[in-house]
Amino acid sequence: MKKDFKKYSLGDFLLNIDFCGWVRNERPDLDDYYRMMIKEFPDCKEDFDKARQLIRFFDDEKIKTEPIRKLQTWENILNESKKKRRFHPNLFLRIAASIVVIFLVASVWYYFSGNNSEFMLPTNELTGYTETKLILDNGEEIKIDSDHSEIVYGKKGEEIRVNDRLLKNNENTRDAEPNRLIVPYGKQSKVTLADGTTVWLNAGSQLLYSSRFEDDKREVYLSGEAFFDVTSNPSQPFHVIISDMRIKVTGTRFNVTSYPGDQTSQTILLSGKVSAKENKTFAREIDLNPGERITYNKEDRLIEKDKVNIELYSSWINGYLMFEDETISEVLKKLERFYNQKIIVEGNGKKTLFTGKLDLAEELHQVLENISFSIPFEIQKRENNIVIKIKE
Repeated sequence: MKKDFKKYSLGDFLLNIDFCGWVRNERPDLDDYYRMMIKEFPDCKEDFDKARQLIRFFDDEKIKTEPIRKLQTWENILNESKKKRRFHPNLFLRIAASIVVIFLVASVWYYFSGNNSEFMLPTNELTGYTETKLILDNGEEIKIDSDHSEIVYGKKGEEIRVNDRLLKNNENTRDAEPNRLIVPYGKQSKVTLADGTTVWLNAGSQLLYSSRFEDDKREVYLSGEAFFDVTSNPSQPFHVIISDMRIKVTGTRFNVTSYPGDQTSQTILLSGKVSAKENKTFAREIDLNPGERITYNKEDRLIEKDKVNIELYSSWINGYLMFEDETISEVLKKLERFYNQKIIVEGNGKKTLFTGKLDLAEELHQVLENISFSIPFEIQKRENNIVIKIKE
């Protein structure tokens, strides 16, 4: 390829299998080669960069763009390229054929894998907040200092009680923005929605919802962890939407965990019945019975269902945590969120297992000492962090 590299057009790059594989990080062995080629033939850099951008544009499922828009983008770049180079009929036909194939693939992907609804909450870890914040549909922000807050909506959503404070809400909620509750690390909140549904939000979580449910469904968006006790209404199903899944219920009690930094999302059913599916068009629904869990792996996009001890996943709303053969790394992650304290694990935290009950009313140092009775480790303070050194 080296002898032809200086003659390469945009189309040549797009049709080169090795180049496409390198752009997709499938051929790291070609890193030095392409760096050397661009350095040796700088006149090719413009088409080289455009081809990389175009391949990534088509491959990136996170870009919510209609396939026809992607096709137009491709054609625009190709037209721009043809103005600078001689027209080659054979090459043009090859590129045209590639465009048709990519368009068909993109269309099929969009039709069968497109999101049912755009996820309306940030998909990064919740940082920068020190107190719970409620953002009303009129844009007013209510700051809540308490570690454990309670918010109750009136049946029509016109009144909101925040702890002991009574607020008047926007009466015209049909076209209003949804309410947003932000619960930072170190805090928890309980909110009763206008339909009577109760939601417990754990530390580091956000909930987006309407102050008054209308039409034929009830819908909330969650990032983090929440326990739901949903008021039954078969004619108006309740939907919980997380970044990768959609859970549908009519009246039931269940726990959902979907933190942005975690590899998995989980739904555990305590009572009633729910159905869950990947948040994609035409995804298969999976029914859940009491005592069952659905786990979605964000990396390989696989869904698994199994039976679990439900108390392990609901105990936090009662002020304690329970674990059965859980890795100490996962245990400390939960404590890190609840106490808003960075904990660094040194040693094999992913293979060291813990079983026990932890009282969240106790101070963090006492909780850690309780764990150390069953797992030998040393507790150190390093600047603002706590360091757990697991003994071999």
